[in-house]
Amino acid sequence: GGGGGGSGDNGSSSNVEPKPAPVTTGPTPAEKSAAEAEARKKAELERKKAAEEAAAKRAAEAEARQKAAEEEAAKRDAEAEARKKAAEEAAAKRAAEAEARKQAELEKKRKAEEAAAKRATEAEARKQQIQPKKESDATPEPAAPRPTFSLFGFGGAADTKDDEPTAVAAPTAKAAPAVSKASAPRGVPAVSKWKLNANDNSISGFISGSSSFKDGEPVTTSPIVGEASANTLVRTKSGSRYFLGEEATGGGGGGIFGIFGSGGESSASSTETTPSSASAATNDAEDRKRAAEEAKAKREAEAAAKKEAELEKKRAAEEAKAKREAELAAKKEAELEK
Repeated sequence: GGGGGGSGDNGSSSNVEPKPAPVTTGPTPAEKSAAEAEARKKAELERKKAAEEAAAKRAAEAEARQKAAEEEAAKRDAEAEARKKAAEEAAAKRAAEAEARKQAELEKKRKAEEAAAKRATEAEARKQQIQPKKESDATPEPAAPRPTFSLFGFGGAADTKDDEPTAVAAPTAKAAPAVSKASAPRGVPAVSKWKLNANDNSISGFISGSSSFKDGEPVTTSPIVGEASANTLVRTKSGSRYFLGEEATGGGGGGIFGIFGSGGESSASSTETTPSSASAATNDAEDRKRAAEEAKAKREAEAAAKKEAELEKKRAAEEAKAKREAELAAKKEAELEK
């Protein structure tokens, strides 16, 4: 019985069934709900962080844009100010140049007027005097043809003219000496041993320093203006000038003044001869030349003044245009800044 019992124990120990493996189960609903809540919280935090970063980025960008805009506005202001200053300097420069040109034109006009006045004065001086010709001692110029004259009405009466003195015939027995020109002004003929003809207020005497007569030749001038006295200048009605040297003494009818007549009263008209018209023609030519020069100077001055006025008008228009452009540019800059 005992063996049988033993075998029975062996048989039971070899046939023991294994324990089943533990069954793995999923999270419980509570756990799952907690996990989902945690995930949502984490996602929310991520979104919040991203939003904050995006907002910070936008703020930085906006600040950068504002700074750039301010810098651009400052740059535009500086450029506008520079343009305005440049326009003002250009306008001031043009004004200074215009003033300089105006002063130069005025100075030019003044000099032209002074030159014209000087030419007029010189022409008048030449007109009022007879310029002597330079005579050479070695080769004297041939004497001008002696004009014809009448003595006491013989040989026909000669025409008279109030420009130059007239030559008269002197007795060959008493030739008058040449008179020194030391005391006579330059270019003015001198008359010496002279006497005043009371009938027409002319002067008779011996001339020197004349381009029309030889030195020492007896002449009778046209009527003079004013009184006659020794060592003075006299002027004839025609404008000629003479220096009166030593006055004739005796006043009688002898010598050369015997030909003139006693006091010149009876024969003054018969002793005058027809003078050369060269002096009158020269004076007329000088008058015409002077008038032409004055007219030319006046035309030049008027043309210069007209040109300056046109230039001034043009400069004023350019300055007004530049000012308008500067104002428009400033206005445009102000609008851009807004």
